[in-house]
Amino acid sequence: MPYPVFAPEARPCVWMCAGLISYKLCERGFDCERCPLDAALRGTMANVASPSPHLDRRRDVQHFPEDRLYSEGHLWVQATARDDVRLWRVGLDAFASAVMGCLTHVHGIPPGSGVQRGDPVSQVDLGIGTLALGAPVGGRVVRSNEALRAHPERAITEPYGDGWLVEIQGLDASGILGLRSASQARAHTDADLTRFRRSLALRLLTEPAGEVPGADPASPPLSDLRQVLGGSRYLELVGQFVH
Repeated sequence: MPYPVFAPEARPCVWMCAGLISYKLCERGFDCERCPLDAALRGTMANVASPSPHLDRRRDVQHFPEDRLYSEGHLWVQATARDDVRLWRVGLDAFASAVMGCLTHVHGIPPGSGVQRGDPVSQVDLGIGTLALGAPVGGRVVRSNEALRAHPERAITEPYGDGWLVEIQGLDASGILGLRSASQARAHTDADLTRFRRSLALRLLTEPAGEVPGADPASPPLSDLRQVLGGSRYLELVGQFVH
């Protein structure tokens, strides 16, 4: 399922134009003059890649299909069936796929493994380190998405479609209690976007200038937000929201 695009009249910020941010991280109507993230980025970066005149398709991080449920850690759960067996299919939601940016490997746990809610069910490698993702429902893992071995990027580009992660046979239908509806997930993501942006800006503003990647004009241009903050710091930040 492709992401919806922002309307042509939408005014992306300069950091989106530059490719450093590939999703809307703004709640101020792109009012850059009063944006703490913009101030932090401008104050800590002396060597930013030149903005591209071409604007790519922009992800709507509040796109949540109504036909599934969502966890606090930004995974979705959808009822499906195979060979008359009821299964729960699990994947990343729009917020998770956007803040991860890209994946180099996706590792699912072996089929037949029993999991309880919160137990590691998949491990994703962002190229800057790995994140363990907890099962949003309990049961028995039936299979992982083998297509992600060759195409891990699908978990990012097609999170609601071919990029699903695992399928779990639920041992108890009540296991989905506590998951969020699409409307509840949108409200949750709106709050998480605010927290994410503020956390990112605070880290940039408090980081010593000499330790910020790209602060040295002689260093190569930065190409994405993960490089701006530094791989391990960005991974730690993402892990606070996606799990």
